[in-house]
Amino acid sequence: QGAVFGPGDKMAVIDDQGTVSIWDLSDIRSPRPLGSPQIVHEGIVFDAIFSPNGACVGSVGFSDHSADILTDPDAEPVNLLGHKEKVVALAFLTPSPGLDSSLVPCGTDMVATISADGMTLIWNIGPAYEYQALVAHSKPVTQIAFSPDHKGERYLVTGSEDGTAQIWSVESFRRLGSTNPGQGIEDVDFSPDGEMFVTAGMDGTAKLWQTSSLTLRLPPIKGQQGPIYTAAFRPPAGEQIATGGSDGSAQLWNSRTGEPIVEDYWHLSTAVNSIDFNNDGTRMIVGSADGVSHIVNLVSREVITLPIAVSDVVYDAVLGSD
Repeated sequence: QGAVFGPGDKMAVIDDQGTVSIWDLSDIRSPRPLGSPQIVHEGIVFDAIFSPNGACVGSVGFSDHSADILTDPDAEPVNLLGHKEKVVALAFLTPSPGLDSSLVPCGTDMVATISADGMTLIWNIGPAYEYQALVAHSKPVTQIAFSPDHKGERYLVTGSEDGTAQIWSVESFRRLGSTNPGQGIEDVDFSPDGEMFVTAGMDGTAKLWQTSSLTLRLPPIKGQQGPIYTAAFRPPAGEQIATGGSDGSAQLWNSRTGEPIVEDYWHLSTAVNSIDFNNDGTRMIVGSADGVSHIVNLVSREVITLPIAVSDVVYDAVLGSD
């Protein structure tokens, strides 16, 4: 049901059988598995993401209420237990300028997990994996994102079924504010410069918010039918955002004007559950509810359907930045 990019032409595929498998996409038409698929959860694996240095893959499970950190394709994962209900997403912190990333296996010292229990847990990556709980939402938290360094500050945004996005300081973990409530939020993402973030909502809109003031930068973007499940800024400058939703469409928009990029529209046979870009923004991966992931070359407009089969639904996939 989803897809995201990770460093070095790698992709991680997860499914509803509890497995995470990592693939080498150097030859995009003939993906090669790296190691054996790892059974890391009981039942559905709902989200996965590569760490900043690409050495680790984090995943979350619905049934076992846990998050796992896989440091090697053939290694036993580190199991993070702290939530009381299903865990739905996780995010790695962008490394601070003073951090020697070579001293930490994942290239960062912090990861966050969110759950239907309404809590956000901030974990220190290390021998103890201790966590701090952030509680602000009245309903399940649905998505989370860390900002890049923005004028010496780093932020965390959480989106929830309560219709709000909450902003937190990474340094103090103090809640800085909330967006005005609306319908449930399905996805959040920061722009590459941290100046703004986007929310994707059940009301069928994508909204661009000013990080510092939590005010709308533009009127809500609406052009797709039904709920918007995913939204992401296109690197490197974030001048476009991509949205995907229940109507099976994926669309690029101008993030400064809110206007659609007419030639950048794709329609799939089932709902689009996730969209992600590689680091230079030349490729986009689209994950759909039929268990298929599609890579779009945004230069040539070529669309490649990945020949990777799983036992059933693909819930997420993460692809390489190169």
